[in-house]
Amino acid sequence: MSALLGRRRETPATPSSDAMNPASPGPGGPGSAVLRLEGVTAGRRGQPVVSGVDLTVRPGEVTAIVGPNGAGKSTLLHTAAGDLPPLAGAVLLDDQPLSRTSPLEAARRRAVLPQSTTVAFPFSVREVVAMARHRWRGTPAGDRDREAIDDALRQCGLEDMADRPATKLSGGEWARVALAKALAQTVPVLLLD
Repeated sequence: MSALLGRRRETPATPSSDAMNPASPGPGGPGSAVLRLEGVTAGRRGQPVVSGVDLTVRPGEVTAIVGPNGAGKSTLLHTAAGDLPPLAGAVLLDDQPLSRTSPLEAARRRAVLPQSTTVAFPFSVREVVAMARHRWRGTPAGDRDREAIDDALRQCGLEDMADRPATKLSGGEWARVALAKALAQTVPVLLLD
């Protein structure tokens, strides 16, 4: 199963709202569409796998894409993320074509958690999660890196493992680290494969 999550923007009165949601809402405001697929045909090597997909993900919504193995769920998710260009149709991020959005700006609006990831070097769990914060360097949100990292570690139950080498984790522990890294990115849209 793949999921497209629109993270709800908290009100400014919530103490952690700035740390959790440093990106501003899209042009239409907090209730506007963040990610939209219009007539998307997704495939690999020019071969369509799914076609005619219309989908809108708004803040606070959870959308699940379900189907049998090989149905094209991951291909569609990677197209929605901008990793694969659509064979037809358009993927819009805050009403702008994702293909014309810089990788840095896209990374400030959406995070992607693929089915599997690894690290080859013995970075600590905290260092792996911290890698998600580089996109905020030089911005006011960058001042909240430690808070965002600590919050992501806490949400995934990793506080006690923060100093462990990521190369020494079990598969389940690594999956939690990968999720924490996506959460630490603090973006309105999470794409989970």
